[in-house]
Amino acid sequence: MADAASLGSGLQQRLLALIASSGALLGSPRLEDVLGAILRLSSDLVSADGYAVWRLDTVRKVWHVASHAGVSPDFAAAMISSFQGQPAAPVRSRDPIEAQNVDDLPLLESRREAYAREGIRSMLAIPLVIHDEATATLVFYYRTPHTFTPDDIEIARALGNLAGAALRTADLHDEQRHSEQQALFIARAASALAASLDYQQTLKTVAQLAVPHIADWCAVHIVSPRGAIECLAVAHVDPARVALAEEYQQNYPPAPDAPTGLPNVIRTGRSERLSHLTDEMIVAGVKDPQRLAAVRKLGVTSYMIVPLRTRHTVVGAITFVSAESGRRYTEADLRFAETVADRAAAAIENAWAYEEARTANHLKDQFLAMLSHELRTPLNAMLGYTRMLRTGVVPAERQPAALEVIERNGATLTQIVEEILDVSRIVSGKLRLNPGPVSVPQLIADSIATVAPAAQGKNIRIEARVDGTATLHGDYDRLQQVFWNLLTNAVKFTPNGGHVRVHAECAGEDVEVIVADNGRGIDPAFLPHVFERFRQADVQFTRAHGGLGLGLSIARSIVEMHGGTIQAQSAGVGEGATFRVRLPMAVALETR
Repeated sequence: MADAASLGSGLQQRLLALIASSGALLGSPRLEDVLGAILRLSSDLVSADGYAVWRLDTVRKVWHVASHAGVSPDFAAAMISSFQGQPAAPVRSRDPIEAQNVDDLPLLESRREAYAREGIRSMLAIPLVIHDEATATLVFYYRTPHTFTPDDIEIARALGNLAGAALRTADLHDEQRHSEQQALFIARAASALAASLDYQQTLKTVAQLAVPHIADWCAVHIVSPRGAIECLAVAHVDPARVALAEEYQQNYPPAPDAPTGLPNVIRTGRSERLSHLTDEMIVAGVKDPQRLAAVRKLGVTSYMIVPLRTRHTVVGAITFVSAESGRRYTEADLRFAETVADRAAAAIENAWAYEEARTANHLKDQFLAMLSHELRTPLNAMLGYTRMLRTGVVPAERQPAALEVIERNGATLTQIVEEILDVSRIVSGKLRLNPGPVSVPQLIADSIATVAPAAQGKNIRIEARVDGTATLHGDYDRLQQVFWNLLTNAVKFTPNGGHVRVHAECAGEDVEVIVADNGRGIDPAFLPHVFERFRQADVQFTRAHGGLGLGLSIARSIVEMHGGTIQAQSAGVGEGATFRVRLPMAVALETR
């Protein structure tokens, strides 16, 4: 009876000691503090050679050591993805698992070699219930055979209950802190995105705000007007690490057709997330030794890449990377990152809309200035000659020439007005076609005849090669307007002594007409805008040679109303230009 009383008294004392020390375990809600306190309290109350808190990572589906003492780093680095052929899962039983000899417990069969290397002979594991499931264990290791007394198991169980409660509180605190960080980041990012229409600078600010609150690295990439993926910003708390990342991107740019990673996200518009990047995965994916070493230097352990999607296309991507912090990105993190990217994309779209509106206003101002110039020149000539005729200043023999000048400038005014009216009809949907059979050789011949005087004046040779059998069903006058515009531009922008080539042939069910010259050419940056209204690559040159910058826009609209396409090509300034018109031989025309 004395021995039993002594044992009971010893258990009571240890339980009282546990209660007295519980403040150290529950004193801080931070996970790292709780894990350290569990180990310290375990060593004070339960004599063992080693201690470890194992946790189940429900995202990666592996058991791993969250904290340890008295065991080697290699032993603690283990990750267990299955037990007895079953995927890693919460511990089913809430009862302690004791093994006086680890070799005798079937549950530990897969760990026997690790136990042998570590010299572990006995073990006691206490399941820790967190959020209604045993997703953690407190384990005591012994390097000499150990027999567990009821008091040992009872105090370990009590310690486990307290540890489980502390971990549950720490997890909740960690989730709350994570949510607060995300909310704070969203607020700051929204403020930065709304503060300026310079979206490039605001995206750089967003990348800097992300570090280190939600990522160790953050990078923003944008698709350039030419389709190339360009790095806009890379952020890290350590500038030396930023330089390391920039050097890696420069030395190892991603392949455009890569099935995963940044190019794939931008190409498909679908996010990517890797919750845990292991060294084994890196070795399997990177065969070049130098690149392997460079990847290892970056220290990436988890990442998310989310697209910057506007209403029309994907314009870039934001990459969030975890490295030294060891955080693991979850599906919830990915949804948050996509929210950030959606707000950033909206800011980009707003900035582009503002820039487009500003550019449109500027182009309209330019157009009005050019229109006033184009109207003033013929009007001045007409008014001047009219006054001279009325006052008798012009001699009788020169009056026919004066009338010819008035007539020619009147025709110029009529053409200007017609172009403006055509644009108005196109915008309002009131431009009408009068379809009928069209002989392509006659169409090209009439168009060339119209510009022939101007070409002869500059000694420009026009070469024509036309399939004599090519016919169309369309509006002859409107189609002539298309090719007159193309040929007029070719002559206008070709220097003296140059040449213009016109080639027309049947191509399947279409007729293709090519107008090419060896003149000024088109700047590659302007090429995408060549058919836009009021757009002119060189306003000064165009003003000196006349024109409102409407001809190509009108030509495209007429071609498209015929069910065709028109394209512009140029190798650059000074390399000439080629316009390719493709029209179906027979089509139900849009006769609005």
